[in-house]
Amino acid sequence: STRVIFVSRELTKEEMEFANSEKIVAKSMSLARDAIAFVVSNDAKRSQFTVSQIKDLLIGKGKDKDLQLVFDDKSSSTVRYLVDSLIPSGEKLSENVFAANGSAAVVDYVAENPKAIGVVGVPWVADVKDATTIEFMNKVQVVGILPTGGDKYLRPYQAYIGLNTYPFTRNLYFVSKETWIGLGTGFVNFCTRDGQLIFKQSKLFPLRVNVLLKETSIKNN
Repeated sequence: STRVIFVSRELTKEEMEFANSEKIVAKSMSLARDAIAFVVSNDAKRSQFTVSQIKDLLIGKGKDKDLQLVFDDKSSSTVRYLVDSLIPSGEKLSENVFAANGSAAVVDYVAENPKAIGVVGVPWVADVKDATTIEFMNKVQVVGILPTGGDKYLRPYQAYIGLNTYPFTRNLYFVSKETWIGLGTGFVNFCTRDGQLIFKQSKLFPLRVNVLLKETSIKNN
């Protein structure tokens, strides 16, 4: 009965084959670009990591074996994304990888544990006008990530997400089975037009509108 789903990946080959076997014509399109943010306690000794160091934390190798990675849920899309992106086939997650009960619980745990690194979606830490985000950012700090081959630690700011220079970005997609003009199609049309502003205000990067990025400089008086 579901007409449209919104997910952080496209359908796999096996899923497409199943849809075809059920005579479902599935179509998809990217709507916005999201990012995975890492947060640490204000008392943490480090607030910068390389991509390879994050990978080592996932599989329990490297020099930072005493650090914990904490996700919002063991079955969340952030876990799947990092596993698919960083862990070679056959490797297992480290015993220092844990799951909390939602993103708010991740922030609360990290705030009290200087050796924990929280993993959350970027909207939880990027909207400085949101009361919940302001509360979170009083407790934790966002980690800077050094991309592979890069020379600058980056945080998941909207421009870096849009330019794909921040290393942990992912596209958000709709997948629809409607082949007629129905409620699902109408909502998808909204998301590709006026709804792009919602993605922008949530600090994601809208992909279905033209965005102009300009370099600026700030002069201190």
